[in-house]
Amino acid sequence: VRALILLGRFLDMGPWAVQLALSIGIFPYVLKLLQSAAAELKPVMVFIWTRILAVDISCQPDLIKDSGYNYFSQILKPSEGLPVANSDEHKAMCAFVLAMLCKGYKAGQVVCNQTDIMLYCLVHLKNDENVLLRQWACLCLSQLWLDLPEAKWRGIRENAPLKLSILAKDPCCEVRAAVVH
Repeated sequence: VRALILLGRFLDMGPWAVQLALSIGIFPYVLKLLQSAAAELKPVMVFIWTRILAVDISCQPDLIKDSGYNYFSQILKPSEGLPVANSDEHKAMCAFVLAMLCKGYKAGQVVCNQTDIMLYCLVHLKNDENVLLRQWACLCLSQLWLDLPEAKWRGIRENAPLKLSILAKDPCCEVRAAVVH
């Protein structure tokens, strides 16, 4: 855990740090760790993957191949708790990771649509305490629905337009912009 925390701190230094870490071959290790069920690893793994996907989206197929997306889906689940004070912030990072998995990648959209990720995002739209979670839940839905009619119809059946329209008056402009997107 301490080594992962140090890696997370290094990756937080910027895109150059992420590129450097990936160039020395850290990727297979952080991918393998997504198979761990250890609760103490979850917050730092979410942080690390957020930094990786913010810089390098090319690992989308790897998240599908080993069902790594399930790691983030389980943490995004509204009933899931994390051993950290800012659990909602980590859920927002999971929504980011899943949005990046869907971004421009049909296979990512299809596997996410086959899970409860859409339902989890719709529940998180009501989170009055965390702006980032509302914002990234909207953006995750947006990437999931983009050019995927099955997901759009599923959203309609789940009454998503009404749930999203409530956020059009959100006090945070970033959330309103995410809803419009």
